[in-house]
Amino acid sequence: SSAIGEAILKIILVFAELERNLTAERVTDVMISRAKDGEWNGGRIPFGYNYDKEKRVFNPDETEAVTVNLIFELYQQIKSMTKVADYLREHNILNRNGKNFSSTSIGLILSNMFYTGNYRYNYRKQGDRGMVKNESEWVIIENHHPAIISMEAFTKTTQIREINRKLMDEHMMRSNSETKYTH
Repeated sequence: SSAIGEAILKIILVFAELERNLTAERVTDVMISRAKDGEWNGGRIPFGYNYDKEKRVFNPDETEAVTVNLIFELYQQIKSMTKVADYLREHNILNRNGKNFSSTSIGLILSNMFYTGNYRYNYRKQGDRGMVKNESEWVIIENHHPAIISMEAFTKTTQIREINRKLMDEHMMRSNSETKYTH
């Protein structure tokens, strides 16, 4: 409780925080190194794939891969994640857990480069609402595993999603400006 005691405690806490930060940096460096070597760092296996732990390889799940292809094809035609989810629900096409696909899960599939056979790691910031990192920080291993969709299909889908996002932003801006003037 003395002034010296409090100062020593603060010094110890500073060193504890430093050690915690150094450990986090070392773990991050190891994970990035593993990704650069094409090794899977764990996490949820993407819908459409199986993972062989012994061989450390991904292979398409035949049934789920058909659904992934259908999702990309439907989205390119309909241009709406909600309507794709509705179509899957109406045709009783379920996710891996036996539940209906949501528009959010459709969006996650459509934005996942993994389906092109490429492994992308270090793409999003941790704890920052999933904001995308600078492209220079990404680790991308091309031809990492068998592709379910072509890069062309992925690119086309990404372009459609970007157009939809811009249209939605414009709509929201118009709605907000109209609301301002009506009050």
